[in-house]
This record gives sequence, structure tokens and C-alpha cells, in this order.
Amino acid sequence: MTKLHPICLFLLFTLAVIPGYSQKKNTDSPPIAKQTHDEWLQSLPTKTRDSIVYLEWKQAVGEQEKEANVAAKARIDEAIANPDLTSLDLSHYPNAELDPRLLSLKKLQRLNLYKAKKLDLQKLFDFLKGFPQLHALSLADGNYSALPSNIGNLTNLDSLNFRNSNIKTLPETFTKLQKLTALNLEHNAYLYDDDLFDKLKQMNVTSLNLTACGLLVLNNKISDIKSLTRLNLSINDIKELPASFAQLSNLTFLDLSQNTSINLSAISNTLSHVSSLKVLNLDECYLATLPAEIGSISSLRVLSLRANILASVPTSIGNLSALEELYISSPKNSFRVNVLKDLPSGVGRLSKLRILDLAGNLLTGLSSDFSQLSSLEVLDLSRNLIVDFPDALTSLTRLHILDLNRNKISVLPASIGNLTVLDSLTIDGDFFSKPDKKIKTLPAEIGNLKNLKKLTLKDNVIEVLPDNICNLINLISLDLRGNLISELPAAFKKLSALQTLDVKSNDLKALPAGLNEMYDLRDLNIAMNLNIDFNIAIPALTKIRSLRILDISYNNITRAQAQPLIDGLPNCKIINIDYYNKSALPQNSPKTFENKPQAPGRH
Repeated sequence: MTKLHPICLFLLFTLAVIPGYSQKKNTDSPPIAKQTHDEWLQSLPTKTRDSIVYLEWKQAVGEQEKEANVAAKARIDEAIANPDLTSLDLSHYPNAELDPRLLSLKKLQRLNLYKAKKLDLQKLFDFLKGFPQLHALSLADGNYSALPSNIGNLTNLDSLNFRNSNIKTLPETFTKLQKLTALNLEHNAYLYDDDLFDKLKQMNVTSLNLTACGLLVLNNKISDIKSLTRLNLSINDIKELPASFAQLSNLTFLDLSQNTSINLSAISNTLSHVSSLKVLNLDECYLATLPAEIGSISSLRVLSLRANILASVPTSIGNLSALEELYISSPKNSFRVNVLKDLPSGVGRLSKLRILDLAGNLLTGLSSDFSQLSSLEVLDLSRNLIVDFPDALTSLTRLHILDLNRNKISVLPASIGNLTVLDSLTIDGDFFSKPDKKIKTLPAEIGNLKNLKKLTLKDNVIEVLPDNICNLINLISLDLRGNLISELPAAFKKLSALQTLDVKSNDLKALPAGLNEMYDLRDLNIAMNLNIDFNIAIPALTKIRSLRILDISYNNITRAQAQPLIDGLPNCKIINIDYYNKSALPQNSPKTFENKPQAPGRH
């Protein structure tokens, strides 16, 4: 006879005496309102409720485990069907041991065991000896308490991810991993760093990640790891670097982001002696100022200062004569963090600078020597307070990407035509600005930008496009959303490379002739153009066979009007949402988007 669990017996007894459970239904009684499951639980005695909740939780966990086992078996079945497989992802593996059938994968090189928390590492490492080509292993987020000594048998490993565990030390055998070059120990807050560095100095690790390891002081033994080229110390509370740090003569990359108590003056002095250092990340360090000493790290190629609270930059930054990339921006879609109001004249001395990101500051203009940045290829000045298009920009003839999104610019000069190698130009208006702070006209010289592939001018007050815009024969994406354009140029079909056209929320009266001859046009948005006669436009749209997405929302198009588009463009997703966010397409149409998250307006 099967024995019942004591909790089950307790529940059976308790439920038997709960009113309504042991009584027969009285057919003469008035109907009782149905209770939800939660309401029913709340009506029970506390101990009974807790027991039921516990059993339900156990049942849910059991179901999850069953699902995990089924999913793991399916992945393994699929894997072993391909004996030439080189990479295998067994994330969330639910068991203590790997399926022995995996040993047939003799060519396996990379194995991901992310969140495989039940694994017996001792057995795992013995098992992995059966994969002679395995060189990359991830045990991230397993919360393991120790590394067994037999990890030393995996002598072919060159990459090990042991993020988010609770180990205190590495076994002595760890030093046998002489091929190991990349070691991720992120979020191992109990790890003794002096023991770690003693082990690593006997190895050949080039990339070491100690993010979020609770480091307050960096042990001076770090200098013994001569092989290091990349070191990540982000999300700690390091204030200074030991003097011996300068002995890391191969170090090229250092991440100190989110160390909010750093003494950057002292750190800069130390790093000035690391002549190999090329990349320094100081994002989110809560830096209000930059010390003059920052200019002493003369070897730098990349300096990142994103999301600090900088109000100024010292002129000594111009001493970084080898600098190629500089990032002093604030995050997108957030309040300003860095608050630079101007740039020092020293910026112009960065003659090798290729990428400059100053997005999300309070700049109203540029430095007097900005035009000397003759190597600049990418410039992001979006989300600033620039009113006049900076003349200095038109001298930067190597620019490929220029972003002036959400400034206060109202006039584009004819000299913008000098930027003939531009691939991407973004000058969106600020949606919340007054019309006099937005662009109303485009100079004819914009047609000189014949290498342009992306042009974005949304949320301005442009009424007419110059005919010369049709000279942009390499244009792939054109975004004119939220303007006042009443017609597109007659020669618009000359933009034969165009794939994406967005003219939502304009005043178009008709579509230009020849759209069906633009054979690469895939994505067309003509929503909120209420002056278009769709009795004429819809037959024309059905001829654009290349379309894959067509948005005709907020144009008061009836279901009957939309039907020819459904029939004529079987491979196109057609979006037709009305002002009540309901589809105006036939209900049986596969092209209907019932809840497109887009409200009417100039978005």
C-alpha cells in the first residue's frame, strides 16, 4: 500500500473540516459567486494556506525541471546528430552530469554551460577530458563554491569563463593550464587576489576580467603577471593603482569604469609609465573634472569618459597626440550626465582623432581650433544646444558619419556640400523645440553628397525638397518623418538604391510617379498624410512589388480600400492603424498588426 506524505495527510484532514469541502451541494441554496484561486487561498487558515502554497510551488518547480530535462535532451539529440559540431550551448543544463552520448562529439571546441547550477564539477572535468579539441569553456553564473583540482587536466583550454561564483582560491593544479589566455572571474567577491596573482604569474593569461570582485585596493602582485594585455577592473572601488602597475609592459587595455572613488590624478601619473597602454575606459566614474595629468598618458589611442558629470575638459587633453577615439557622451534616452558647455582649444591638437562622441552635453558651439581635426571620420554632436551649424565642420572633408540630431539648428549652409565623403547625415529636429529652431529649407548643395547612404531629417519644418536631392543615387535610407512636405520631387525615382522611405506625418498630396521602378524599395511609411487621394494612390502602391513593409495608418483608409493592397502585395506586411489603435484591415488578413505600439503624431 502506498504511503501518503505527512503533508498530504495533513491537507486531506484539514480540507475535510473546512466549510464547504465535506458538505454535499444544497441544490436549494442560492448560487454562490465563484472564487478565484487567490481568494480561496486567503479564506483558508494560515497553516493550511502555507502548506498548499508550498506544495504548489514544489509542483511548479517539478514541472520546470521536467521541461528543462526535455529541452536539454532535445538539444543533445540535435547535437549528436552532427558529429562535426564544434560549438555547443547547454545553458541551464538541469543535471549533475552531462549526457555520456556527448562523447561522440570529438570535434567539439566550445562548450557553454551558463547557469548549469547542479553540475558536479569534479565529474564534469573528468568527463571533458574526452574532448581533445575543447579550448573554450563557460561555467558562468553557476554559483560554484570551489574549483576541483582536476581542472588542471584540461590543458588545451585557452578561454575559461567562471563569472559569478563563490570561490576563494584557485587549486595548485590551475597553473597547468598553460594555454589559457582569457580568464573571466567577474563577480567572484570572495577570491583572494594575492593567491590569484601568485598563480597567474606562472601562466600565460593575456586577458583577465575582475569586474565586481569587491576590490578596494589592487594588490601590487598584479605587476607579476607580465603576460597581461587586457585587464578589466570595472565595478570595484579602486582609488589608486600600485606603483608597480607600471611594470605591466604588455598591457594595452584597461577598464576602470564604475570605480566611483578613483583618484584620477594619481592614476594618470601611474599610467603615464605604461607605454603600451592604448585603451582606457573611465565611464561612469562620477568624474566632475579631469585632472591636467590626463594628458600625460601619451600612448592612449582610445579614451572613454561616457556618463560622468564632466563640466569641462583641460587643455592638456591636446597632449594625447596619438588619440584616435574620444567618447565624452551621455547615454541616449536619459537626462544629461556629462554637461560640457564648451571645448578647450587644445582639442584641435588631436590630429589623429578619427571618432569623437560628444552627444548629450550642453554645447552651444565648438572650439576655435576644431577645424584642425583633419582625420575625423565620425562625429556625434547629437542632443546638444547648438544653434548655428558649426562652420568648422565643413572643413572636415574626411567625415563619413555626422550626427547633429536634436540640436537647435535652423539653417544648413551651402558649404555642407563640401562633405562629399559623408555616408550618414542625421539632423533631426528636437520635437519639443519651436519652429524657428528647426530646419525649414535644404540647400541645393546637399545634392553634392553623392556618397550619402543614410539621410535623416525628421521632426523639422521642411516644406520643399530641392530637386538636387535626387542626385543622391547611393541613398539607401531617407527619413523625412514629421515635416511639412507637400510633394516629393518629380525625379524622385532617380533614388534607385533607396530601400527605406519614411514620410509619415507630412502634407503630401500625392505619391511621386515611378515608385514602382524603385526596385530596391522595401519599407515605405506614408502614415498620417491625410491629403493623399488613396483612390489613386492604392492602385499605384500595389505595383511596388519589392515592398515588404507598408504603413498607411491614420489616413482614414477603410477596410474595403485596403483590400486591393492585401491582394496585390501578398509578400508585404501592411500596417493600417486608426486613431483608436485598431486595425482597419479585414480581420482575416495575415497582414494585420492588431496592437502596433505607435500613437498618432509626429513621432
